[in-house]
Amino acid sequence: LLSASSLPFIKDSTGIRIYIDEGVSNARLLYPQNGNHVLLAYHCVVFEDSDVIINNVLEDTIFFKLGYSKQMKGLNHAIKLLKTGDNAKIIIPSYLGFGMSGYKNIVQPYSTLLLNVKLLNIKE
Repeated sequence: LLSASSLPFIKDSTGIRIYIDEGVSNARLLYPQNGNHVLLAYHCVVFEDSDVIINNVLEDTIFFKLGYSKQMKGLNHAIKLLKTGDNAKIIIPSYLGFGMSGYKNIVQPYSTLLLNVKLLNIKE
C-alpha cells in the first residue's frame, strides 16, 4: 500500500500512518481533544491484504464524541492530529481498525483501511 503511493506518510507510535495536506491547514485553529464532538467526512477503501482491494467502499459523514465513542481506536487517535478544515489520508492497520471481528459484511476481519478524511467541525 505504501509503495504504491508517492505521498510522504508519517508513521505514528500507535502504528497508523498519516499524511496531512499542509496546504489547507490553518495554524490558528486548535486540535480536537478527548471529549470534543467532531464532524468528519470520510471515504474509506478496505484492503483484505497488501494486494487485494475490497470493492466495498464506505463514504459518509459522522459526528461523534472523541475518545468516548465506539469509533475505531486508530480513527480516534488520528483525528487528534488534525485541525478543522484539514484533509488527511490515514492508513489504519487492522488491530486499530475493526480487528479480528471485521464490520458486518462490509469489512472482513484483519483488513487494513485507507481513509481520506476531512475534519469539518469541532464542538466542546
